[in-house]
Formats: sequence, C-alpha cells, structure tokens
Amino acid sequence: MSRTTTNPRLVLRGAGDRPVVSRRTRTQPNPPALEVNDPRWVMAVRVRESLQGTCLTAESRRRVIRIGRLLGLTDFDCNVIIAIVQDAARRGEDIHSAADTLHVVPQRKPQPRCAKWRTVAWVASLLALEAVVIWALVI
Repeated sequence: MSRTTTNPRLVLRGAGDRPVVSRRTRTQPNPPALEVNDPRWVMAVRVRESLQGTCLTAESRRRVIRIGRLLGLTDFDCNVIIAIVQDAARRGEDIHSAADTLHVVPQRKPQPRCAKWRTVAWVASLLALEAVVIWALVI
C-alpha cells in the first residue's frame, strides 16, 4: 500500500500501513483573525499589560478577571486566556503568537442588560411620580 494520500490534511504515521490521523486534522486549518474589539483579544492584551515578567500577581489576576467578566467572559475563560498569555510570555513570544490559540476559548455573545436597566427605569419613574405627588400635596 502506498504511503501517499490524496487528502493533504491527513498525515500517515506509525508502523506498517496503519494510518494515524495527525493533530492538524482536529483543529481548524486557518482560524479567522481576532478582531481588535474581540473580548478574548482585549482580555489577552490586558493580561499581557499586567504581567510582571511571566508572573501575574493575585491582585492583577483579580483585576483582569473582573475586566473579563465585564467583557462577557466566564471566570474559566478568563483563566484559560491568562494561561495562554503566560505560556507565550514564558516562551519569549509576542502576544500575537498566542492569537491562534485564543480560538480555543469560545466566543460568547454578550448578555443583554436590558432587565437591569428596565428595573432602574421603573424605580426612577416611581420616585419621580412620588416627588410630583408630594409636591402637589404641599402646594
């Protein structure tokens, strides 16, 4: 049996003719570039700015996780991004080399905050109505 294949993404490895699928077939060949406003990229840049060498202090970690939450990321996603950026820093690589790896963190859609603002609007309306009623009773 020939060791060549017509599918360039498959690589034959191992003894004999037993095909083994390489790691390259499990990942997307060319992941799309991260946008500048992508929460994963913003978080990675914040982490890189907060690193002291390759270490992140406990206070800095809390701060960047808080930023990540505001961006709509979970605590787990934030910690994965921190690990990716720290790994790149340990290897002496630029943050741009970690951009492809950031795709392992799922892109989450921001949760609407309309319920919170709706409650604030109702409370403000009730306070305004109460102020008008009190003002009418005084006059």
